[in-house]
Amino acid sequence: LTMVSQTKPIIILRQLSNDSVSQCHFISQGESDSCTSILASSKNQISIFDLKTRRIKLKIFTSHSSTILSCGILQEERQQLGSDEILQSRFIASWARDGHVELHEIDWREMKHVCCLHRLLIGKVASFCKWALDVGGGETPAIFLPHSNEKDVLKLILREGHLVISDTFLCRRDGQSDDDSASDDEVSPDTEGTILNKKARGMLMSLAVNSRYLCIAWESGLISVLDKHRPEHGALFEFKTVEKDPKEFPQPITEIHTFGDEYLAVGSSSSVVNIFRLDDQTLVKQYDLPHKSGINHFSNDGHRFLVAAGWDHRIRIYDMKRHKALGVLKFHTDTVNCVCVLQHGHLDLGEGEGMISNAEKKGRNLVICSGGSDRRIAVWNIQFEAKSGAR
Repeated sequence: LTMVSQTKPIIILRQLSNDSVSQCHFISQGESDSCTSILASSKNQISIFDLKTRRIKLKIFTSHSSTILSCGILQEERQQLGSDEILQSRFIASWARDGHVELHEIDWREMKHVCCLHRLLIGKVASFCKWALDVGGGETPAIFLPHSNEKDVLKLILREGHLVISDTFLCRRDGQSDDDSASDDEVSPDTEGTILNKKARGMLMSLAVNSRYLCIAWESGLISVLDKHRPEHGALFEFKTVEKDPKEFPQPITEIHTFGDEYLAVGSSSSVVNIFRLDDQTLVKQYDLPHKSGINHFSNDGHRFLVAAGWDHRIRIYDMKRHKALGVLKFHTDTVNCVCVLQHGHLDLGEGEGMISNAEKKGRNLVICSGGSDRRIAVWNIQFEAKSGAR
């Protein structure tokens, strides 16, 4: 595949505040497959943009005292009192550097903010680690967050309109107790040469989850992989990211992202994107970035394409089927903080503009939204052409 040149956004939305866009997501209309809105966060507020009118139709002023790192939609099915009818409730959740998670109730029919249902203090973290949201596989939706001790990860689930901590994942090797770990003043590798103590790991930088694993990235370049279903067992294995020059000391990881159950994408401040095969930790592909460039965020279409938001104001698209870089999108005038790929359904742009779907051309187009420090949100419909003899 090759990307059609001169690609430009089909929609441009602007924040009314002076704050950067930290997160953006496509959201559907009720139970429909029709996506009519974009959810976006900036500092301590969350906005919902109407794609038909290009205007903000709801603004939520949260109680966060610092930048919102993650926001999203959580759904819960509950049986109505005195009836067999099952009701589906959709809430907006947010996580910020102040250490709080908030859950907001929305009247979706009238598009009004009802109230903040729940505010849970997890504890402040030093890094800009986003949550890992797990909504697939028919399981109860879950949020994975770094604990304030910067050693463990907490799993939160939605229960009767409240977020509760269901599990704590211990970030140590399987079979190792906390007393066995090295002191903060020493660097003690285990028999495989993997550094295990807190000081050597540094800050917890990023989380990613798939149907099997919870992956944790550390400032030191170390990646810990845990069994998502066995929180008490610690890390199954650990490995380090790879630099352009293997002799160089690993640079801080900025973002990791699982692509299905097979691959892990790793972005760091060392101007490379590494693609690892999780089962054997093999480096499958390494993509070079411009000098002093890094990755803030990844997203994927659940099938073939990986999309990366960069420090250099660019968005990059990779073909995970053939492990090739497909192209670069240029629009933002400052750091791109977030990207989101439309995985299901279609984009409803209103009367006269029709609908757009990733599936309509069988892997030949890609619908993306992106947000940056330039306060702008862009919606893209990327077209691809097949080379002769290619699939």
